Amino acid sequence: MDESITQQLPNDKEIKELESTFNTLSKPTSPKKGKYAKPGSNKSTVILIVCICALVLIAVIGSILVYNTLRDNQVIASKLTIAGLDVSGMTRKEAEQALQSSFDELYSEHPMTVRMDDNSLLIPPTASCIALDVEAAVNAAVENSQEGDSVQALDITEFITADQNQILEILNEFTPLYTSTLTQSTFEITGNAPQSLEEIDEDASQALSVTIGQPGLYLDLNILLEAVINGYSEGLLEVQYQCPITEPDPLDVEKIASEHNTDAVDAVMDEETFEVVGGTYGYGIDTTQAAEAISKLTYGQTVEIPFQWTAPKVTRDELEALLYRDVLATYTTSAGSNYDRNENLRLACEAINGVVMFPGDVFSYNETLGERTADKGYRPGASYVNGQTVLDYGGGICQVTSTLYYCTVVADLEIIERECHGYASSYTPLSTDATVFWNGIDFKFKNNAEYPIRIEASAEYGNVTVSLIGTDTKDYYVKFESVWLETYSYDTIYKEMEADNEKGYEDGDVITDPYTGYKSQGYRVKYDKETDEEIERILESTDVYSSRDKVICKIIGEETEPPTEVPTEAPTQKPTEKPTEAPTEAPTEAPTEAPTEAPTQAPTEPPTEAPTEAPTEAPTE
Repeated sequence: MDESITQQLPNDKEIKELESTFNTLSKPTSPKKGKYAKPGSNKSTVILIVCICALVLIAVIGSILVYNTLRDNQVIASKLTIAGLDVSGMTRKEAEQALQSSFDELYSEHPMTVRMDDNSLLIPPTASCIALDVEAAVNAAVENSQEGDSVQALDITEFITADQNQILEILNEFTPLYTSTLTQSTFEITGNAPQSLEEIDEDASQALSVTIGQPGLYLDLNILLEAVINGYSEGLLEVQYQCPITEPDPLDVEKIASEHNTDAVDAVMDEETFEVVGGTYGYGIDTTQAAEAISKLTYGQTVEIPFQWTAPKVTRDELEALLYRDVLATYTTSAGSNYDRNENLRLACEAINGVVMFPGDVFSYNETLGERTADKGYRPGASYVNGQTVLDYGGGICQVTSTLYYCTVVADLEIIERECHGYASSYTPLSTDATVFWNGIDFKFKNNAEYPIRIEASAEYGNVTVSLIGTDTKDYYVKFESVWLETYSYDTIYKEMEADNEKGYEDGDVITDPYTGYKSQGYRVKYDKETDEEIERILESTDVYSSRDKVICKIIGEETEPPTEVPTEAPTQKPTEKPTEAPTEAPTEAPTEAPTEAPTQAPTEPPTEAPTEAPTEAPTE
């Protein structure tokens, strides 16, 4: 219908006003009476009024007929449904007829089903007395009609009437099923606690007992009634409703566990006592297992979650087995048979034996032994000062230092401080020795390994043995290799002396034993444990050992015959080819000059320990 025509139609109010006017005009007028009345005037007036009323009535009726015709033919332009019925494109009359038929057929013959969870109720038509003001609903549809692409449902709840009291009486049957008081979930710890966590206690039987609470339910029948009326308005024969639930508060399993669990403690080494401590088991609730078990419970159900044992990452036994399980290096040097010197070696070994170094610790030989004094049991031993042999308390202990130094390189530890002897030592290869002097030269190294290291040292049966015990995590091993670079020969010197010299030297006696000098290098060489292939060669040190001339007594004041044999000397020329290995055997001849007095004060220069036996010639290989 043309919108302009629709706008010209009188509305219901205007039609009622026309009907009221018509009724007023159509009433007969009483004729005038009295002396002023004219003969025949009343009759003419009545005829006139009747004619006018007839004309008005014809106009009103015509307007009404036109209005109703035009009104009935109004089309619902928008895509619209009323109570589930699609009235799109229908005229008002068509929509009213179709809606009335659909609504009556739907609700006069079929009950409304109301479902809550697994429970349901039926509201029969005889109880609901459901009815719809079809004209008002269609009128609302026409008034809200507008062009559009989407289908919309018209809300007609205000046009529906029902017996709400009877509907509420039926819905009230849900009330006992959906009314309950909220109770919170509870828990308790049951069973016997373990007596100790040092090991798994088989008698321990603790568990977390959890009971899930009941939800709080309150069914508001007025809200449910509203949902039912909405269902009628949407053309539904079934309404699904969910009663509001107040859930019990969730249990905080993490908090419960934090209050009742005992965590495992990894074993560690006490840095003061060098003992392994800790390594205790953990005991308590597995929060993941507990959360999963609780999630499967329904209201009012109970579950028991047993406490569990958890092992430490590092147990006491594991750490004790891991620590000091490997011999990182061991080395033995020959000490000879000098009693005083061997006693000094024994005391030095006792001082370092059992020392434990944690990762990062630095070992100092002088700090560990302290000053070597007679009060500590040290004896005078041969040492060198300014190239001369002197007695010094603790003489000989450099052999322990050198043996330890050899081990530190083989164990691949970091050397902090080390110096070689002034003369080549007989008990260890060139460049593998280390000298010390109290308040002067020290030997220091650092434990740069991942685990503690224990030093084991002993001096017995004429030998010094040092071992480093720790945990070997390397995929390679180390050899300490020395390379002999140069040889420095000594000279033979004749010292003139009186026949009655105070030391009783005779002509041809050796006053000072000779030492051959050397230049050498020490290398830390790494080899692959699986293939034995060389991985890396690291220069550890370049060392120079001095030579010492041989001194022979020549008695003056009497004629002597020249010696029939030339004294054995080292070669005066450097070998044409550089040897690849340093000498490893001790010289065969002992020095003839021996110290006669114990020192009364510390020497002004660091003493250099004398070899146990002096070399007589340079090595030939």
